[in-house]
Amino acid sequence: MSWNIFNKPLFASSRLSNEAIAHWRQRQQYLLENNKEAAKQECLEVIRLCQLSITADQREGDAYVLLANALLSSVAYAPRHTNPESYEFLISGAAAIIHLWHSFTYRGYPITVREDTGEKILRAVLDEIMQNRSLPEQNVIAWMDYWRDNLAGSLLSPTSFHTIQAKLASSAQKLAHEEPKGWTPDKTIAYESPAVIDSEMINSVSKVNKERHENQRRIARLLYVLPLSALTFAIMTAIPGALIGWITGFWKLHIIAAILVGLFFFITYPRSRPRWGFRPDWFTYFNAICGAIGGALACYFAGQLLH
Repeated sequence: MSWNIFNKPLFASSRLSNEAIAHWRQRQQYLLENNKEAAKQECLEVIRLCQLSITADQREGDAYVLLANALLSSVAYAPRHTNPESYEFLISGAAAIIHLWHSFTYRGYPITVREDTGEKILRAVLDEIMQNRSLPEQNVIAWMDYWRDNLAGSLLSPTSFHTIQAKLASSAQKLAHEEPKGWTPDKTIAYESPAVIDSEMINSVSKVNKERHENQRRIARLLYVLPLSALTFAIMTAIPGALIGWITGFWKLHIIAAILVGLFFFITYPRSRPRWGFRPDWFTYFNAICGAIGGALACYFAGQLLH
């Protein structure tokens, strides 16, 4: 049996999160190069991958944080005074997602690697809405409760991606024809810096996801190896156990023989391991128990049924 089947994670969410982080990193590079269109496309890809990651595993806390961050950053491409409809859609979407994440009973490590980054995004969304709507924080939180309950579910679904894409596309068309005097995309994009996921978080998420993959691979191997090993040792001891049971059955001693066979294998197998250069561990005793049970049962039934 090849172990290659365990080289892939049991769940797709971690892989998708890593891909989303890679695209976010590429987006940051495009911003440094002043390639705004490419940066916008990378932001859309981050949104798509985060939606898929959350669909695969709703406990992927970092995907919620990154999705909210991407939606908040997309507001830069839909200024409120140029395209209020798209602006309201994106800012309410960012508020809905980050507020949903913040409402989780447990959202810390390992659900979310950098919980403090999520808190910064929540604060950035609150400040943005308070400033543009001239509302006190308590009223903004009430609005965020409403958006969380009514918008978050649809925005988490991959089916909403085309709607988000269309909102950004319409904003780009309006900017191309109606860019207001005194406004530049650079100035709007600059405000997002408090919500940007930094390189430390990217490295932390990647490290945790690798550890999670390794743990999943170990679990998968155990789920495959343990039953196979148990069956192998049970059959291995069942053959001599059945022979002993058949012989001792002539004198009705097969029950005592079954007990002795089980004890013999359980004691001698772990003791034999150091001779081969191995130290007895939990797996050794697991195999010893399986072998002892297999030999004892075979001995008992052979003596019971054949005489």
